Amino acid sequence: MSVAWAASFGFVVLSALPTLEGDVLYVEVIGALLVVCAVLLVAAGAVGVIAVAAIALGIGGSLPGRIDVLTHQDETDLQSASVGGGSGVAAGGGSGLVLLLMTVTRILLVLAVGSIITWRLARRQQIGASVAAWWLTWGLTVVVVSALGLAHYVQQMAPALCLCAALLASRLVRRLPMRQLALAVATAVIAWVVAVGALIGTTAEASMVVHQKLATFVTSIVSPHVITRYLGGGWERVLGLTTTAKYEAGFGSQPSLVRAVVAVIDAHTQHGDHVFVWGRVPRAYSLSTRFPAGRYTSLNSSFTLDSKALLVLMGELDPHPPAVLVQLQPLPAGVRAPLTRLHYAGVSMHADGDVVWIAPWRM
Repeated sequence: MSVAWAASFGFVVLSALPTLEGDVLYVEVIGALLVVCAVLLVAAGAVGVIAVAAIALGIGGSLPGRIDVLTHQDETDLQSASVGGGSGVAAGGGSGLVLLLMTVTRILLVLAVGSIITWRLARRQQIGASVAAWWLTWGLTVVVVSALGLAHYVQQMAPALCLCAALLASRLVRRLPMRQLALAVATAVIAWVVAVGALIGTTAEASMVVHQKLATFVTSIVSPHVITRYLGGGWERVLGLTTTAKYEAGFGSQPSLVRAVVAVIDAHTQHGDHVFVWGRVPRAYSLSTRFPAGRYTSLNSSFTLDSKALLVLMGELDPHPPAVLVQLQPLPAGVRAPLTRLHYAGVSMHADGDVVWIAPWRM
């Protein structure tokens, strides 16, 4: 995305340059070369960031899993996400085809409108506005891909959205009194309306094909309760105005579960051991400073929807058994059998039924 943005930036700027003719030829060529150099530097920086991230993932042992997700698992996960119900089951038959067509139509519509606006702004020599519009186009495209309506989908779009909202608001409030305050309020309102509209629109469209309670999605999208509670509770925790237990209660059972998993790993392993968590607590690896024994650090929908993922994972766990396997979800028979064969000891973690499987060389 960063490389594409850099290349697009160069395209927008170059498209805004006047026709090369007469005495301005030399100046325009130099200007174009400077723009190209800037684009190449941004692209090089993006490649550097990707390389550093790849090295970190490789050291942590999860790079193969990330490659699996990017190369083929996301396609199936995307079809499931387009359902809007979050069930982790991809729609099939006629419903699946209709949802796919809806998704493609949304993407093409956003790209078409965004491209036209970007081109017109560039031809009018409004370089900053055209770059912001092109940035927002791709950010909004990412938002409308899925019909799940999750608020964090718009986070990556927020910078470009706020810039474009401010540029639009500046035209609307230029003659109003207290212009600066009006500009700030108008920018916030425009950004909020676009973000909420993008999330609700895709969800409402999918609800025409797949039965789901739209009211529940709209309430969770529009209501600021979760965000305000998170931010407010965070400040109270920093300032010592609330207890740790009360603050963590706002996150449900996740904090206590993560602590329990990390404590079990710490108690039965040593530094350098490889472990595996059969569930969706990827933070346990970093917090326990243990490497994963398999490439999939979270058994989310990308894993469950990929028919080959389980075989790949078992192919990694069998020759290199983990020192500890924490079972937070039911184990398939193909995974439980090697644990029994290798004489792993299963110990209940707590009353919820979660089990920690300890290798015989760590008992």
